[in-house]
Amino acid sequence: MRSTTGFIKILVSNDDTQRILGMRASGPQASAYIVSVAHLINQGNSLREVLKIFYPHPSVSEGIQECLRTIGGRSIYKPVAFPDDIYIREWKPEDKPTNDGAPKIEI
Repeated sequence: MRSTTGFIKILVSNDDTQRILGMRASGPQASAYIVSVAHLINQGNSLREVLKIFYPHPSVSEGIQECLRTIGGRSIYKPVAFPDDIYIREWKPEDKPTNDGAPKIEI
């Protein structure tokens, strides 16, 4: 759609089930992302199950698949090449907030 702005963020549980817990999206057709991921959440799908789904190419919903691939360590865009754009953060309840309110995470 020639737009270069927007993002997809998907929250996944950090345990053996890797359940999809939620998401945030911005940009063209963000509502399509939200509906698609809401369906996956309602079905109780895990990351492993969802990675078996193929999204059409080219499509804006392909961003969902790539986001999930990144979490699963199978990104075709290689997060190492785009460290400012593609990254994974982990949060635990015991993580202490920093001065700016964001949790302090050491990896």
